[in-house]
Amino acid sequence: VDYLEFFKMIDFIDNREKDVDIFKKSKISIKIRQLSDNNENQQKILESIVKYANNKNVFVWISAVLPEDLESEFFTYLYLRSRGYNNVGITLATYHTSINTKVNTILTLGGNIRLVKGYYYGDIKNWTLVSELYYLNSKKLIESGTYHTLATHDFVILNKLHNEYNH
Repeated sequence: VDYLEFFKMIDFIDNREKDVDIFKKSKISIKIRQLSDNNENQQKILESIVKYANNKNVFVWISAVLPEDLESEFFTYLYLRSRGYNNVGITLATYHTSINTKVNTILTLGGNIRLVKGYYYGDIKNWTLVSELYYLNSKKLIESGTYHTLATHDFVILNKLHNEYNH
């Protein structure tokens, strides 16, 4: 992927949705691995994209795919937040044993999470536990009062959350 395409997408969103709240506006999602072959360049390119998107009031999701990227992307997210970028969120999957710690850390910082159950490369193989972790962490996100996204096809969990929080 040519990372310059992300700048074009940001311009497209900005031109099309000029006066729309950042959380109601279209967003972009980036897998850091797509940006370069080496970690140092990935970080620099991602920060340049996030900075540009911030100036255009566009939100950026960081989305890991491979297990070896999880920690790097988490710490990159924390770094970007520490630099004052509030237009960036991270996708976290509940099939990783680190999910509770990461969600709690990000919520403490007032950050933004796109929560997914996941399906590909997690270290938790017990699908019942993955579902329980999704449900418990969804509740944390809802109760935090900040912007998050719940992404799942599990309508049992979604209906349960709806019944609990949409009185």
